[in-house]
Amino acid sequence: MSQSRADNLLAESLTILRELRGHLEETLTSVDWKATSHADLDALGFAFLVMTETAAVELLAENDIAFAVAAGGPSRAAWEAAVNAAWLVDPADVAARDRTGLR
Repeated sequence: MSQSRADNLLAESLTILRELRGHLEETLTSVDWKATSHADLDALGFAFLVMTETAAVELLAENDIAFAVAAGGPSRAAWEAAVNAAWLVDPADVAARDRTGLR
């Protein structure tokens, strides 16, 4: 693959990532969040971690393509935070959510 093609793919990926982070930030700051359990609050914290880690990926990768590999750490952390947040709020029952959070 040519260098210009790789640069174009990276630029396109960063644009999409930036748009997704913007939507997440807008949602997190515009919704009146009602927490009914500790797990709900933890999930919200994980969502903010996803936003922060995604910003780190953008910052690393947009400065130099060589940093795209280093961005693997924060991207993995963002993925894990998103999975944990979804796992915490999955049970419909509030008590079940809290038990899930204690595991």
